[in-house]
Amino acid sequence: MIGAGPDLLLAARKALHRVPQLAASRDVHIDLLHGGNHSSFLVETEDTKFVLRLAGPAAALAAAPDIDHEYAVLSLLSAEDLAPRPVYADPGRGILLVCYLDGRVLSPADLQLPDYLEPLATVLARVHRHAWDRKLADPVAATKRYLGMLDRSSRFRVPVAAMRRRLSAVSGCFESAGFPVLCHNDLMSGNIHKGTKLRLLDWEYAGGGDPWFDIATLICYHDMGAEARHCLVDAYRRRGGSAMRAERLDGLCVLVDCQTLAWSLARLAGGVAVEADARLARSAAARLGIAETFWD
Repeated sequence: MIGAGPDLLLAARKALHRVPQLAASRDVHIDLLHGGNHSSFLVETEDTKFVLRLAGPAAALAAAPDIDHEYAVLSLLSAEDLAPRPVYADPGRGILLVCYLDGRVLSPADLQLPDYLEPLATVLARVHRHAWDRKLADPVAATKRYLGMLDRSSRFRVPVAAMRRRLSAVSGCFESAGFPVLCHNDLMSGNIHKGTKLRLLDWEYAGGGDPWFDIATLICYHDMGAEARHCLVDAYRRRGGSAMRAERLDGLCVLVDCQTLAWSLARLAGGVAVEADARLARSAAARLGIAETFWD
């Protein structure tokens, strides 16, 4: 944790003044968990802890956060012990307050191990049982939009052409119209929490979609080898996940890699260079067979 700067700290305190549940709390301590487009804070009162998130301005690569939607998702899933319980939301001011969970988030190395992959498969199978027709995800359209942004610069001409070819070959693998079910859509290890059980954090990008896109995201984001991939897929099927042909999962993994690389390059083209982006982009480019030297 790092200490909050005065401007962020003041914004957090102003937001907390609007929360009825904290109106009677006289001793409230706030620490910045992380900044960025959205800032998150650990809020400690005399007897409990919360996480406060303040939304920043909408970015060029993402829509403004739909806090009403995220609150609805959290309310549904926290009742099943799959996510933190939401406490307060003010969509107009970009405020979301949820209960703090004791424990830790997983590391990328954890997601190579059956001890974590099998319970995670159970969590995802339970999430994906919920039909969901709100905020439908379309990673094919999103990737095409990122590639369109990159057309403005000749610097990215070669990788953009290669990604368009790969994307054209696998676009039919995504089947959101055939489901859609509730999906997380941002399954980084840092969004998977280990306490007394596994729960999923940060549902900002959640929406209706293809459940196997969540599985493909896990595989690609964590560069899973054949053994870890088999463990995850087999456990997901055994716990009630829908059937899947191996070729379609392969295609979805290509789609994830195209989206990851296109998004990362679009951020870089916009002047945002983040090491986490570079790590994901390099792995995606390697699997796609695209030479990547943009972060060197």
